[in-house]
Amino acid sequence: MEEVFARRLALEALDPPQRERLNQLFSSTLYALNEEHEA
Repeated sequence: MEEVFARRLALEALDPPQRERLNQLFSSTLYALNEEHEA
């Protein structure tokens, strides 16, 4: 799943700060989903 997201980011014409923010959001989302799954 992360691979797909990374590939998609590579296709987007985002400047680095936007890309970094999206990466952080994605990581936070994955973390939250994992926490929910284990609860």
